[in-house]
Amino acid sequence: MTCKLMPIDLTLIREFVVAGGRTRQKRNYVVILNDLGLGEAAGSVHYGASAEKIESDLIKAISGISKNMESSDLDKYLSDIEKEICPPAMCALSTAWHDYKCKSHGQGLYADLGLPRPYPKKTSITASVGDRLELERLIAAEYGIVKVKMDADTDDCREVIRLISSSEDTRFRIDANGSWTTDDAKKIIDQLPVDRIELIEQPFAADDKKAWLKLREMSDIPLFMDESIVTADDMEKASNYIDGVNIKIQKSGRLETAVEAMRTALKLNLRIMLGCMIESSVGIAAAYNLSGPVDYIDLDGRLLVEGDPFTGLEYSDGLLNTIDGYGHGVSLA
Repeated sequence: MTCKLMPIDLTLIREFVVAGGRTRQKRNYVVILNDLGLGEAAGSVHYGASAEKIESDLIKAISGISKNMESSDLDKYLSDIEKEICPPAMCALSTAWHDYKCKSHGQGLYADLGLPRPYPKKTSITASVGDRLELERLIAAEYGIVKVKMDADTDDCREVIRLISSSEDTRFRIDANGSWTTDDAKKIIDQLPVDRIELIEQPFAADDKKAWLKLREMSDIPLFMDESIVTADDMEKASNYIDGVNIKIQKSGRLETAVEAMRTALKLNLRIMLGCMIESSVGIAAAYNLSGPVDYIDLDGRLLVEGDPFTGLEYSDGLLNTIDGYGHGVSLA
């Protein structure tokens, strides 16, 4: 088997700001397996996987994939090295492997994972912290669902709440990336038009259980965890005071791990939002293939960048879809 590593530099349309940092450029890595299977690694400041760490891990992993390796041996190899490399690197390798198998056999990636066929879904699109002009643009463009990154800054919050309240045709998801206190949460929620807020994501730090419980008592808006959820055990521990989880293939590592997390959430009667990092069409298409059983998708990563060298992903009227039915549906242009 042959395995190549291709760095891709993504330029964001606008500077992207969250509670933990800001960026206009993003370096991701694409694994190319046998010139056919594609998988993407996308790091994040919230999960400690820098571009340098991802590159180092992928170079190390790829060095163990020999030209003489049989396809049947690769799955075992990925299992053996899973704990030795960071999740985004494993995600790229796992995705490329599944994509290669499925494209070789004329099968959809979703079917290889035992999931129902995905159908076009409306994704939210994100406005970063403090970018009021972008929030105004997204509301005016009638995307339908806007995810608002929000910290606890009084001036920013006041203007964001005003814009949300003045828009009658848009639904919103609020993501604080763990930056609030319970006092912040109460002040903000008391001013929001709760009938148009679909959910609040990660309002508090991962270990602040008391704050989550208190907010659950204060508000009926569904509460979702993102950064706090890494394993199925994390999900089970939090299931009595949250309503849903944000599952991302980049933080899960192997695609099978993400599917297992989804099945755990369903058993616990938790809603599922399928999220993403800032990614190219490759990573977004892979995640889309897992979207059949989920409640919400937040797969706007490709919409946030100026372009990429791939074809097959389609956004139309806010709906996400892939054109090609084989593998994850995306190939090099």
